[in-house]
Amino acid sequence: MPFTWLLQDNAAAVTAGLNGGLTYAGVIQANDGLGGYNTNFGVTEAGHGHYHVHFLAGTQQVSCIRYFAPGVANGQGTNILTGTSPSSTMNALLRGLSADYPNHRALITNFINALQNVVVAANGQYS
Repeated sequence: MPFTWLLQDNAAAVTAGLNGGLTYAGVIQANDGLGGYNTNFGVTEAGHGHYHVHFLAGTQQVSCIRYFAPGVANGQGTNILTGTSPSSTMNALLRGLSADYPNHRALITNFINALQNVVVAANGQYS
């Protein structure tokens, strides 16, 4: 299934991660039972929640990006992107985004920046 962007460019779930960048918090679930693994990214600016990114097992391919506002329980976040594509890495997502979506582009750029120094395990996953 191709990936689908679910929110407008000015949606709070998209813009929350723009100021101050993101911090990779690590793998929170090594096997999500759905053929992937789950990671968290904190929003550097205090009081802006966090992002939860699902990657396909053994890859760096994104299958879902979800935002959790402060105080929102896990499982009740807002999906920003779902689905997969053969080339759905963060860099591929950025290349595929139109200039008409500057906030989406800035958010994905912040994910890329947060992942720059993250070690990739022997199986191809972020660690």
